[in-house]
Amino acid sequence: MGHEAKWEYFRVMYERYSKAKGTERSRLLDEFCGTAGYNRKYAIRLLNGVAPDEQRVKRPRGRKPRYSKQVISILMTVGKRPAIPGRWNGTRRPE
Repeated sequence: MGHEAKWEYFRVMYERYSKAKGTERSRLLDEFCGTAGYNRKYAIRLLNGVAPDEQRVKRPRGRKPRYSKQVISILMTVGKRPAIPGRWNGTRRPE
């Protein structure tokens, strides 16, 4: 079964699985696992998750910024100045 066929089958099964109750869900899950070849736990996560046509909300990854953009711009300008007068931190001295 190709990727597109699995995706189409998943869309159909998602609708059927979300409307089913109790033992019917178990039977549908067995059918989906056998046909698509997915693990049972993975199939449960797919069928209970976000609808296949909806986009997931992407949250920004990583830590939140500690400093504001204004503080960062000030730090960048200060970092470009020499720490000791007459020295330019390994870069060429502006003429």
